[in-house]
Amino acid sequence: MTIDEQIDFWSYWLDLRDWKITTEKISRGQVYYDKCVPESDKYFIGIQINRERKIGIIYHDIDINYDSLLHELLHVRFPKFTEEEINERCNKILKGSRYGNCPSLCKHLYD
Repeated sequence: MTIDEQIDFWSYWLDLRDWKITTEKISRGQVYYDKCVPESDKYFIGIQINRERKIGIIYHDIDINYDSLLHELLHVRFPKFTEEEINERCNKILKGSRYGNCPSLCKHLYD
């Protein structure tokens, strides 16, 4: 699936169909990392959200994968969740889908 197809897929299941979600690749030089951050953790994927206009732009300096896309869209779906809660929800959804469940069987995790 292309990134646009993945966005459409998750937007449908997360009830974000009325949102315009795009991605924008940025250069590694645009992100500042503290010296204590290990080299393996020096990457950026984050979403800028405009709730009024229902627009989200996912900025990234590495390729976006299926898991990270879902993670960022969960920030849109659950704006009050902490990063820990987003990670937990993302893991539950991905675990369910990897064991043969279609997203509709995991619908309770989107609410």
